[in-house]
Amino acid sequence: MYNRTPTFSPTVREAILLRDNFVCVYCGEPAWQVDHVIPRSAGGPTRKFNGVACCKRCNSQKAARIEVPFLEMAIIHLSQCGEDTTWLDTFRGNAQDE
Repeated sequence: MYNRTPTFSPTVREAILLRDNFVCVYCGEPAWQVDHVIPRSAGGPTRKFNGVACCKRCNSQKAARIEVPFLEMAIIHLSQCGEDTTWLDTFRGNAQDE
């Protein structure tokens, strides 16, 4: 089992929310939470390039899963923000269709 800590530091969390304009990457609603694109339980790092702003509903719906729709939206968004997303390709094979 993985350790629930560490989470995004306050500085990184703020940087992600600002980068994403406090808008949920998944649905476009206002966002106050930060989601790990690749969950920590699946080996995802707690780094800015693995985080996106998301609303409570989407964060709860996605939970600690790697699902194709969420993954694809996050990759497109992170690419548009100038983040390196090539490391995410290794997780596409583990993604579940909705």
